Amino acid sequence: MEIAGSLGHTESAGSLGHTWSEVSLGHTESAGSLGYTESVGSLGYTESAGSLGHTESAGNLGYTESAGSLGHTESVGSLGHTESARGLGHTESAGSLGHTESAGSLGHTESAGRLGHTENGGRLGHTESARGLGHTESAGAWDTRRVLGAWETRRVVGA
Repeated sequence: MEIAGSLGHTESAGSLGHTWSEVSLGHTESAGSLGYTESVGSLGYTESAGSLGHTESAGNLGYTESAGSLGHTESVGSLGHTESARGLGHTESAGSLGHTESAGSLGHTESAGRLGHTENGGRLGHTESARGLGHTESAGAWDTRRVLGAWETRRVVGA
């Protein structure tokens, strides 16, 4: 099911319980059993994942991320960031306006350059990238990507 309006749309994808909407320069997304919600504002976004306990938000030039049971908290300011993780080994590096993060058994790898963001959540099989207003995300057997200025969700063959 897809509902589209002039400023954005909302979409749900059955068994994955995947819904999202895009307004102005951002979008909000949630996925039932994968349990995450994501929204994008002017130059940032917010993401949360139920059972993964993952919450992330991004402001003008930075973002904050936390992951409940994974005990992962991270914030990024203008040119810097702070991060803490309970019970997880991880490494992180931050360049001018980007960073890369890896979180041990969670298999979480994330990198963010200027307005681009890539994230990989291992077992969840979550991959996400955002370039300007372009955003590609894969969660389990579903793939959501920007196509000719619109958003498209499709079943991934063989997933």
